[in-house]
Amino acid sequence: MLYQDTVDRLLSGKIDIGLNPTKRKYWPRFAFHFTDIDNAIDILNQGFLVSREYAKKYGVMRNDNASNVVISQTNENVKSMVRLYFRPRTPTQYYNEGFQTSYRCNQSDLQANCPVPVFFLFDLVSLLKCPDVQFSDRSLASSGTSLMRTPTEFSRLPFDKIYHDSGMAGLDSLQRRKITQHKHAEIVVPQKLDLSLLKLIYVRSIAEKTTLLEKLHADCNFRYDSLIQVGDESTFYMDRNFIQSVNMNTRYLHIKSNVKDPYPKEWGRETKFAINPDSENRYLNVVVNISLPSGRMVSWPGSDHRAVLHNKMDFRWPNPLNNYQVEVLIDGHVAYYNHFEQIDDAPF
Repeated sequence: MLYQDTVDRLLSGKIDIGLNPTKRKYWPRFAFHFTDIDNAIDILNQGFLVSREYAKKYGVMRNDNASNVVISQTNENVKSMVRLYFRPRTPTQYYNEGFQTSYRCNQSDLQANCPVPVFFLFDLVSLLKCPDVQFSDRSLASSGTSLMRTPTEFSRLPFDKIYHDSGMAGLDSLQRRKITQHKHAEIVVPQKLDLSLLKLIYVRSIAEKTTLLEKLHADCNFRYDSLIQVGDESTFYMDRNFIQSVNMNTRYLHIKSNVKDPYPKEWGRETKFAINPDSENRYLNVVVNISLPSGRMVSWPGSDHRAVLHNKMDFRWPNPLNNYQVEVLIDGHVAYYNHFEQIDDAPF
């Protein structure tokens, strides 16, 4: 039995894992690693993923999107490994994907947040065949979890539980806990994993794709442009707070966002600014920075207000702007970044 044989059976449906055809033909092809966009930029510039231990030692983790609750239960040996999942849309991702108010984050089971998630998709079969690569049938944060390394062991994994993607109504608490653990089955690599087997990079929206590309291009990194694509609900939980698209021209800036409880409902649907600015943990604070070629930067709103996130935000310039840079921050974290320049195509 080869790794490819088992993956082929998963993709064809000969091993019934309960996924719809789209996910069944997609998920078993890859090993998945997700992280926040700041970390993703560092990974793509450095050319490799690193373990938590390595990242802490060399200071290369800008945004720690892991749960302290989970990490505290994780064996120290596991922290020296690069960790990937067999699937996206894990329970961990459910709790930490997208911008969340501090209050909401602290109320969740994991108390972790990954504001702008980026997925790295590696060829699963090729990765499993690499020296020193091991895998588990459940989360390595679970006590007593064993690591495996052979095609035969891989073929015996509980794939119906690892790829479980339906409701758990009717299951008792023990059954639910076991399925949750299996959804977090892992592939691990000691210390570092280079990007030679990287096949795709998924982001949630065209705005986040633009942001990732612009940040990489600012570092003169164009190597991964063709791999960066916009994913959908087969990879992400799309009902979160994030910027979907931005339209920029010489006269105006239009920002379209997906929103989910970005501020208290009692403030009203039409409010642009925080009713109670001091309750910072209850709302997402938006700042839009416009930088001009002269070096001047204009920030909205001014110091007298704190803006909240809405699904549509429009700005009109008093005078045409032919060249400017836009940065949108949500609670101090980059949510969008791009540069606009009006180019005259006339030949004379």
